[in-house]
Amino acid sequence: MRFDVFNPYKMLAHTDKISKILKYENEPPISVSIDPTSKCNHNCMWCSSSGYRMDNKNVSLSPDILRALCNEFKDMGIEGVYFEGGGEPLCNLSTIHAIENLKRLEIPTGLITNGVLLKKGRDMDSLLESCEFIRISIDAASAETYYHIRGANDFETVRRNVEELARRKINIKSSCEIGLSFLIYKNNYTEIEQFVRIFRDAGANYIQFKPVIMNEDWLDDRLYDYLTYHLWMVENKYASPEFRVTANIRRLREVRDRYQRLYGECLGHNLVAIIMSSGELSICCQHRGVKPLTFGNLRVNSFREIWNGKARQEAIKKINLSRCPTCKYESYNQMLWAMKYPNKHACFL
Repeated sequence: MRFDVFNPYKMLAHTDKISKILKYENEPPISVSIDPTSKCNHNCMWCSSSGYRMDNKNVSLSPDILRALCNEFKDMGIEGVYFEGGGEPLCNLSTIHAIENLKRLEIPTGLITNGVLLKKGRDMDSLLESCEFIRISIDAASAETYYHIRGANDFETVRRNVEELARRKINIKSSCEIGLSFLIYKNNYTEIEQFVRIFRDAGANYIQFKPVIMNEDWLDDRLYDYLTYHLWMVENKYASPEFRVTANIRRLREVRDRYQRLYGECLGHNLVAIIMSSGELSICCQHRGVKPLTFGNLRVNSFREIWNGKARQEAIKKINLSRCPTCKYESYNQMLWAMKYPNKHACFL
């Protein structure tokens, strides 16, 4: 028995940093998320970065900036780095070199990709040797649904790339985990079980299910009940020691109930730094390109200078929780709030 890799309690492995965050001390983040480019070969119907990409067309971090970041992360004691969107990370030809560099510096690294540009041969082997995980966003179990959601005819390409990744992983004895992501929405939920069957057989190590967060009431009680049962069913039917199925039921509940926050302050932004393809930093992944909540630029200052600078402190002051959507920091913030402001019965466990 073990906690899943997505369990928010993993934050508690960093108690030294958490204690300083609760005292508002300026600590380096635990993780860094990098958007190496705004370029993308897909046009997903629910892309949370579409506005940012429109304002920053075809903008990428340079090889020099990525190289400097890797060295700074080592000096600052950053514990994990992952590359995501923004756009599609592999549209920046320097992404793989940066991942290889982080491996040499012994910094755990992950890649979140749509999987289309995973090239057979050296690049694929290098990613498998350098990454702790490669997670591929697919969201469909058929070419038709895939095209409707992602605006591209790449379903079979990605399926074959997953198979090739799994085969090469065995050949080179890599410990990298191959994961798949499926965002649940009203136009693809009937393909959940088919998706699990296809990609379990393709050799994936795990599948993560979570709901799309949109400004509409798409998840009613009937669909919520169906999904919670169906996700439980596929997990029990298909999961094994070699293959995991994980579903974010909490997020489903938040979408259904129009989530209300249980904390009065965002402290989770201290845990993860968000670097955008423009070279700017964002206060969190949900606010890419929102000017009051972006600060600094790596084309002008170093990462350390920006993270420790006045502009970041000013951006923190402008966080307005009433305008924030539910996000990946929700569970972290609930725990941080409970630790900072324990209730009077905290001594009775």
